[in-house]
Amino acid sequence: MKQPEIKAALIRALEDEMDSPLTALGYHRPPKGLVYSRQEGGMKCQFAFEFASNPSYAVGAIAHLTPALRTANARISELALQLTEDPWLLANAPDVIQNQRLTLVTKPHMPECYLANFSQVRDATKGILSKFIEHGLTFLEDYSTPRGIVSQYEAGDSRGLLQQHYYVYVVAASLLEGRTEVAKTIVEDKFSKPGVKKRFEALWRNVNA
Repeated sequence: MKQPEIKAALIRALEDEMDSPLTALGYHRPPKGLVYSRQEGGMKCQFAFEFASNPSYAVGAIAHLTPALRTANARISELALQLTEDPWLLANAPDVIQNQRLTLVTKPHMPECYLANFSQVRDATKGILSKFIEHGLTFLEDYSTPRGIVSQYEAGDSRGLLQQHYYVYVVAASLLEGRTEVAKTIVEDKFSKPGVKKRFEALWRNVNA
């Protein structure tokens, strides 16, 4: 099945099943798009309806739906870039704080969604909407503000992508919250290995200035 056909079927399902409830929650999708967004000031939360067409790893499936949750916060990203002085140290995407699959945010993890035919699109959309409202909304709220990011770090939350560059955002969020000692402790804990410390020399210098 061709990708444009699958996308068209998904858009029809989103129009019928998702647009109204998500609009009520402040999330909006362009008519031909698959991404719902909510913005407030410099904060952005997105629910992206991503998919793979005719996946080779799933025999008989026309599509693999992989809904994703993305967060951004201009204040955090700007400070993180100032601290590192190099966008490559932020995965060359300093505006992206979290980009995590919905399936990995739910507890327990929801099963992967494979479609065998077009008749399954509507029911799959309904199921994903339910999981998004139950788990995704909270994740987006928790990982889009300085306070939320620091709180989730201190709580040991494991829902997000905890890659090395993410901890720079936690450092930046801590500084924005006036938690300087927390920021310094994170740098000590996460960036102390010799090679890492050398690569993040600017972070060390700027946090301890």
